[in-house]
Amino acid sequence: MANRNDNYNTLESNTHAEEIEFLEFRSFYSSKHIDLPPFPLDCLPPAMKEYVKAVSESTRTYDEMGGMLCLSVAAACCQRGYCVELTPDWIEPLPLFVVVIAESGENKSSVFRKYLQPVWDYIDDYNKKNMSEINKSKEHYELLTERIAECRKECRKK
Repeated sequence: MANRNDNYNTLESNTHAEEIEFLEFRSFYSSKHIDLPPFPLDCLPPAMKEYVKAVSESTRTYDEMGGMLCLSVAAACCQRGYCVELTPDWIEPLPLFVVVIAESGENKSSVFRKYLQPVWDYIDDYNKKNMSEINKSKEHYELLTERIAECRKECRKK
């Protein structure tokens, strides 16, 4: 059985054959060296480029990791206000789905924190500023939930 704590975070297998198949898959891909182009930092706005470089330097990680996370946070910030019009009849929202894959110990957590902390801070500030509205909404939800339960009881009686 594969150990969940090893460097590859392997999935637990139900059978020995599945474990061998997974290990062969991992061995095949880990033995391949894939040359990828460098992340195009020069395509980012200057402030984003400098932030990516600073985070990469301070965490001793590749620009690619920070660059992808920076783009995904920027997309999340713009998502509600903007969309992409590919053609007059084809409009898409701006979500950007990013997967960062790195081995254990490669500072993924610290890099994620550097990019997501401003988002978490914004959410906390927003929730604090809007606490009364949030509480009103919760109360309204609870009242509506009670009313639905009462209506269901009435319907069962009939």
